[in-house]
Amino acid sequence: MPRKSGNQEDSKIVNVRMPPALVAEIDLWVNKKGYMSRSEFILSSVRYYLDHVAYREDFLGRMQERGMIKDIPPPPEDE
Repeated sequence: MPRKSGNQEDSKIVNVRMPPALVAEIDLWVNKKGYMSRSEFILSSVRYYLDHVAYREDFLGRMQERGMIKDIPPPPEDE
């Protein structure tokens, strides 16, 4: 049985169903930016989005602590 690389041993497979047009767009970015695979692109995209969400929550939390806002608003619909 082939051994998994160190990175794969700590990974889980997640299946995602996407419209063909979105997959085609991902393929364009994979080729344009030199990603090794769709998986690498999607992983990079998810990490970027999670960083964005965490930054937003931290920033708004600090504003709330300083009394600049009362409640943390929900993210915009397009996020």
